[in-house]
Formats: sequence, structure tokens, C-alpha cells
Amino acid sequence: MLPITQVWKHNLGAEMSRLDRALFKYKVMSIDTEFPSSIRDTPRDGSETTRYKDLKFNVDVLERDTSFGAWEFNFYFDLAEDLCVFESVELLKKNGLDYDKHAREGIYMSGFTKIFTAVLAKHRDLFWATSHGLYDLAYIPGLITHCSIARFTSLLGTVFDRDVDVKYMTRFCEGLCGGELGLSKLANILRIEREGGAHLAGSDSLLTILAVAKVDKVTR
Repeated sequence: MLPITQVWKHNLGAEMSRLDRALFKYKVMSIDTEFPSSIRDTPRDGSETTRYKDLKFNVDVLERDTSFGAWEFNFYFDLAEDLCVFESVELLKKNGLDYDKHAREGIYMSGFTKIFTAVLAKHRDLFWATSHGLYDLAYIPGLITHCSIARFTSLLGTVFDRDVDVKYMTRFCEGLCGGELGLSKLANILRIEREGGAHLAGSDSLLTILAVAKVDKVTR
């Protein structure tokens, strides 16, 4: 199993350079985000416009913890200042998230956006893998702020023109509950071993890419 590299503001430049070099050879990018839940919940029967408005609101006001491949990028987050949901904060604490360290050593979004955008510009041929990943894709910095729903849809198609979602894939597989199951349960069914703790971005992104590979074999 691949190790998960923790990235903070002190090693952001060095690790982004490593990621940049790796993407010249490895063209599949698995992405997962962990954030302190959603401030605004969308009803199950909500319209596409309502879903987008809630998505935009939550992404714009919440900080996040994002990983790409086996890198986990830890962003600045201060419980005393930033919006959050108590139950989600406690869940992430139980799974090992150190909020004090995020406040001291977390990466500032402005610095990350600049360097990550430069890396992505070199690698337009990536294949993206997610698990129930609309929020994961929307959290790419700068993708959603000030966007209309039409512009957001267009940007998704441009930036992530090759994307597969394992939760959607499982709808078409026997024995996988019609896709109505979480990532950890899916991994158990597929007998995939997890590296690290659940509900941590690096661990979930690795699990996602392994699940995508295994489900792809089933659906072929």
C-alpha cells in the first residue's frame, strides 16, 4: 500500500514539485475532500438549481482538507473563526484530525491555488477518480466562486473532462446495493484494505482509486 504524504505550509513547495514530476508518468488522479460538514443541507427532492445553490454556498463558506493521489493537503482552519458543524468536527477529531495543527501549520488557500493551478496547466490529460465526488470536484480552488450553474457545468467539463465516480459505477453491479453504500462498506465488499483512517482525505482517495480499478474489472 502506498504511504500517505502529509503536506503542510512548510513542505508545500517541495511536495507539489514531487506531485508535478509524478504526473508526467502517472495519469490517474484520485481526489477526496474532508470538510466540517455542510452548513446548508439539500432536500433529497431538491431541484438541480437548488442543489447547485447549496453546493456553491457550502463550498464558498467552508474550509477543506484535500488529497490528490497519496498526498494529503492540510489547509488552514481555525475552529474559533471558521464555520463548522459540531458533530462533523467531533467525527474528524476521532479519526485523527488535529485542528490545533491546522490552525498553526495549515496551508493558506491563496498560496495553494497559485502553485496547484500551475501544476494542473502542465497536465491536461489526467483521468480523475472520485466517490460521490461532486463536492470534491467543486472544492478545487477557484472553480465555483462567482460561477453560474451553466458556467460551473462548463468548467467541470473543461477541467475534469475525464472523470469516473465509483458510487455511480456501483449502480450497475450486482451485490453492491444499487450504489446506495458508502466507500468503507464498498471496500469491505470488494476486500480492499484501507491505508490510514476513515474520513481522512488521503486514506479515502487511495481507497477510491483501488475501488474504481476493481469495479471497472467487474463491469467490463
